[in-house]
Amino acid sequence: EKLEKYPAWGGPSWIPTEEDVLNTRVRTTGVIMQNVTIDNSKYQIIDVGGQRTERRKWMRLFQGVTGILFVASLSEYDQTLYEDSETNRLDETLNLWKTNANRKEFEDS
Repeated sequence: EKLEKYPAWGGPSWIPTEEDVLNTRVRTTGVIMQNVTIDNSKYQIIDVGGQRTERRKWMRLFQGVTGILFVASLSEYDQTLYEDSETNRLDETLNLWKTNANRKEFEDS
């Protein structure tokens, strides 16, 4: 049904609804960097893949970090990891946050 309304939701004047945002998910692999300016303040947003094999790429990105937005998917409460069918995704995410939030690199963040 949504595809039938395509240019309405994909055109230049389209503004996503809250439902559109909540239903969006794109699996991140690697590191994706995006520079944005909000009210004359410049920010660099870095989206990193959460798979265990992707995590070693993160460390070089932590120098000079002044803030962190850590996003967890609540819909994964009943799913297991892609690479480990025994480990719950939400448990892994919470453990990852606990481990990384206390890293030396973030002492001044």
